[in-house]
Amino acid sequence: MRKVRLQTGFTLIEVIIVIALIAIAVAIAAPNLLAVMPNMRVKAAARDCASVIQDARMQAVALNANCAVSCDVTIGGVTYDFVAHADPNGDLEYNDGERVFSRLRLADFPDVAITGGKTNLGFNSRGLPVVVGGGLIDQTIGFRSSKGLVRQVRVNPTGNVRIQ
Repeated sequence: MRKVRLQTGFTLIEVIIVIALIAIAVAIAAPNLLAVMPNMRVKAAARDCASVIQDARMQAVALNANCAVSCDVTIGGVTYDFVAHADPNGDLEYNDGERVFSRLRLADFPDVAITGGKTNLGFNSRGLPVVVGGGLIDQTIGFRSSKGLVRQVRVNPTGNVRIQ
């Protein structure tokens, strides 16, 4: 009596065909993915900026003290575009020794630029935004991708942080 041996597995031709189909799919999808990347980066930069601002606000309420978001701060030889920190003297500037909560470098987001200017922003112990000399503010920070997509981080006079 003869034993029948079942063979399992893939032939070399089948493997080559599957690899070719995957390569074709990647070739079709890659240009679309590359076109979307700058827009994804501008959205991520806006989210991270909003997070730094929100962190300063939450820390101000939690610590019952003034906190600020300062722009273009150098800490340990690295320049950050936005730094959330304690601000006991209320000058909205980062001074050596002040506690840092979070920081953001836009160099980590290629193809993203800030529209308009950067302004330091502070929060009082109630979480309301303030400017030097007191008063409430309505602050907007804009980000633009190399493809033209614009996202804005807005802080309204009640301290609410939104991405538009």
